[in-house]
Amino acid sequence: MATSKKVDREGIVIHLSETKETDAMVTCIGEDGIFSFYARGINSQKSKNRSAVQPLSRSVFTLNESASGSYSLSESKAIESYLKDGDIEAMASESFIQELIHRMCQDEDSSALYPFIRKSLEMIKEGFSPYTSSLLLFAKVLSINGYGLGVDECVICKKKTDIAGISYEDGGFVCLDDIHQATAARCGARELKIVRYAFKVPLESFDRVAFDKAECTKIIMDLAHYLENMVGIKLKSLSILSRL
Repeated sequence: MATSKKVDREGIVIHLSETKETDAMVTCIGEDGIFSFYARGINSQKSKNRSAVQPLSRSVFTLNESASGSYSLSESKAIESYLKDGDIEAMASESFIQELIHRMCQDEDSSALYPFIRKSLEMIKEGFSPYTSSLLLFAKVLSINGYGLGVDECVICKKKTDIAGISYEDGGFVCLDDIHQATAARCGARELKIVRYAFKVPLESFDRVAFDKAECTKIIMDLAHYLENMVGIKLKSLSILSRL
């Protein structure tokens, strides 16, 4: 008779889906990408594992792996919670990040995003601009999923100068000569610099520059509209973030 084996996984909880009154499927992201497990009795107030599976908690999970490869929770240890209670803007940004990860990180490529996700959540908890953190992570999620914008040159003629706007339909920057040939939004130099920075900034510089809330919100909403047009994913959490 096949028996289960125990494996240890560390990750950040991004989604809980209740299956019964006290049970849930828990989805996490870690260094090896997305993984899910069945957690029996997790919604019980008496559950010893309850704190470790709260949304945006980073925890170590000891899982029973069945012969079919499915996981169920044996025990867990909470390491850190990234939820920043009492800060409305931080909480709205964390809700956006949680939905973004859950909707966009579904395969093996998600492992490449883990350092950026963890860094963004750490930055928000430490008091860095939640809007900047959300924007930078959004750009990385799009890029790693193959929807990054071309921000080094005009996507139509390859010209590197006189960049005047962004064509989301064509996938990036357009120059002054081509802006009328593309379905493009004309943008100021400041906005173009922020967009380019968001798509180019390396992990170690994520917390180097914080941008204005209104600037970030405008670009985040533009990218969300772009995402919806490209793949049909509408991020509901942005309705709150955009109103704050």
